[in-house]
Amino acid sequence: MHISRYERCLPVIVFALIVISRIIAIVDGRDPGFDQAMLMANFPLGSLHNYFQPLPLFEQATALGSVVLLDLASNVFGTEGLARIHAIRIWAALAACLGYFILYHMLRQSFSIWEATLALALIAAPNEVLLFTTNPKNYVNAFLTSCLLMWVGQAYLKNPDERRAAAFLGVTLLTCIFAFTAPFIVAATGGGMLVATLSRYPRQDWTSPPARRDLLRLTVLGLAAVICCLLFFLYFTKPVTILDQTAYANRYDAVFLTIASPFSEHNLYAGKNILKVFYLMIAPSYSNELIFWLGLLQYMTVIHLLCLVISLIGFLTLWQRSKFLAGGLSTGILTILIANTAHILPIASVRHFLFLTPFVVPCFALGLVRVIEFTLTRLKAQAFVPVVLSVIMLAMCGAAALRSGDLKSNEVSDHLARIDEFPAPLWVYYGAQPSVRTLRPALILDPNAKVLGLLPHASTTSSWMLAARESQNRLTSEEYFKQTAIALAGQDPVWLLFTHYLSETRVPDGLDRFIGIAEADGRVCQTQSAPGSLLALCAMPGDLPHNWR
Repeated sequence: MHISRYERCLPVIVFALIVISRIIAIVDGRDPGFDQAMLMANFPLGSLHNYFQPLPLFEQATALGSVVLLDLASNVFGTEGLARIHAIRIWAALAACLGYFILYHMLRQSFSIWEATLALALIAAPNEVLLFTTNPKNYVNAFLTSCLLMWVGQAYLKNPDERRAAAFLGVTLLTCIFAFTAPFIVAATGGGMLVATLSRYPRQDWTSPPARRDLLRLTVLGLAAVICCLLFFLYFTKPVTILDQTAYANRYDAVFLTIASPFSEHNLYAGKNILKVFYLMIAPSYSNELIFWLGLLQYMTVIHLLCLVISLIGFLTLWQRSKFLAGGLSTGILTILIANTAHILPIASVRHFLFLTPFVVPCFALGLVRVIEFTLTRLKAQAFVPVVLSVIMLAMCGAAALRSGDLKSNEVSDHLARIDEFPAPLWVYYGAQPSVRTLRPALILDPNAKVLGLLPHASTTSSWMLAARESQNRLTSEEYFKQTAIALAGQDPVWLLFTHYLSETRVPDGLDRFIGIAEADGRVCQTQSAPGSLLALCAMPGDLPHNWR
């Protein structure tokens, strides 16, 4: 089939826009988010032995491969400032782009250029994906290893020899090292390989010698991969996540499905959340803002259901095109739902399921192409299908590039630079403590530094934030305000630093209550703000420096 020059250029243009969006996200230099800061505060670790122990601060956990990368970045680039954050974001962006490259070439085996390029744009452009493919946590590594395992799995199906079986097991081990979700990645890929193998033979020939030979080989390979995952789970994942699992045990109760009451309100909420997670896998950047602007916010569930219907349409085509992808998608979803029902794997956020997007998003892309083709054919405008697809792809990737420069949300770096201008103790709001510990650890670790209001950060079997939250873990506790009043009593100058203050947005007075505590003894507070953060210098009127009056 003839391929035009434009068709050859389109994937290059889309991939270039994807790379540009990652570069912008890195150069933009945003501070790490809350979970990222809690994780990065643990590094560097003291010794190799610590790689196999729970992380010492904030009840955090990450895959062994990420531990190695984060420790290496911290030792090479130091712990002050954003240098190590930039380094690990560069790695994450490279890992994501390598995954996209591998995935596109896999899809081209059964997809047209238009379909494969649309899938590439959909998988790389969502806002959630932009955040978590330039992120120090291990989600992007899970995505890359998922693509790699699919790649070697397909290679094995073409020629099931010992060399490719060894490659599959090697990548399985790599997946265990870089992804807590390795069992689900192996299940999805293995399910796809099983369905693809069975599809080679008519059902009546499944017991024939060639079919039995291929199934036996695949079964042995699958068992070896499962044993690898099981051993890694028992001897690494379970021990290093014990504090994280215990501290946040009740966090995801609302998103676990229950068999006992299938039509309960609880299951309805959990089901809607599953649809939301699926939708966010394919929702382009600024789509939520567009929906809000159009006044369609109340129809979000309908939009989620429409996306599901499009995916079901796509699955019919996917089953015809690639038994491997269709089987992997079915097995992956089934395994995840079983694990969710067993209260093992919460379905709460896209970041936990980046590993499944190589199966999910191509299915949606096929469905979207079929819907567009059907609609334009009915309108007798089928000649415009390439134009519509091109506009969709380029618009999504262009929006992603714009969004990459608009990801700042909780910025404290500029504030931390300003506190050196005037000698005064620094009181740190509990939500800001992980950021300070990550970006300026010397402020906390230096015994001569005057830092007030610090909570115990050492990992235990309970969340460190419980010391500042009320029993429902939503609002700041009265005890925390009482301790803050004790720490800020007096008339001496003091800095106040706030970020990650979601709890304060849920009450009418917000951060004003803290400012009022600081001003209770006659101080006056002057403030400066940045995206998602606030710095205040509180002193007696005559003690304020001129540039703060």
